[in-house]
Amino acid sequence: MAQLAMRETDTASLTKQTTRLDAHRSPSPSARLSALGGGAQSMGMARFLNQQNIERYLKQLRIASDETQRRQLKNLLEEEEAKAAELGA
Repeated sequence: MAQLAMRETDTASLTKQTTRLDAHRSPSPSARLSALGGGAQSMGMARFLNQQNIERYLKQLRIASDETQRRQLKNLLEEEEAKAAELGA
């Protein structure tokens, strides 16, 4: 009986932790625009900024010599490319 109560407590605790983690996840770019009441104009601006970020990261990646900086730039570039796919750019 004590083990069952302990399992229920663990499950409830895990559910609360998962809910907190989900609350901290960043919404997709299109979801953020929708929440802000963004229409076609905002979506166009998001695509423009996304493309500018991609170009900037590529340029910085070409001149970066430090391996740590290159890794960070690659990660940022991958994130922006994923956003571009979501935005349909």
